[in-house]
Amino acid sequence: MRQLAKEGYFPDPVQGEYKFHETIRGLIRHYQTITSKYTGERAMIQLDRERSRARLEKARANIAEIKEARMRNELLPAAAVEAVWSARVLLTKQRVMQLPLTEQQKHEILIEMENVPVAEYMKAKQHETE
Repeated sequence: MRQLAKEGYFPDPVQGEYKFHETIRGLIRHYQTITSKYTGERAMIQLDRERSRARLEKARANIAEIKEARMRNELLPAAAVEAVWSARVLLTKQRVMQLPLTEQQKHEILIEMENVPVAEYMKAKQHETE
């Protein structure tokens, strides 16, 4: 009780006795504070759980999409794509070096090639084959 009085919930005792009404109001305020804090913490814990569940559900959905894409043969192993892409880039660089251009022009072409996104390159290759 003395601690609650020190914290300002109700006045200190006078001659060893607390004032009844002020003390009851102070105790009620104290318990309301504890309850609201506890409720707030529970709400935060619940919100964290819901967020965790949402992240888990999203991850499971992504895994399911990847599995479906694999079954439809829409995905390729990254190592295979990288190997093919590296070979393609090397071949293209070799062809550029064989062109009758100055070293500066060849260098500019190679620098420009490095800045072309893969998706853009693939679109261009697709249009060439059509």
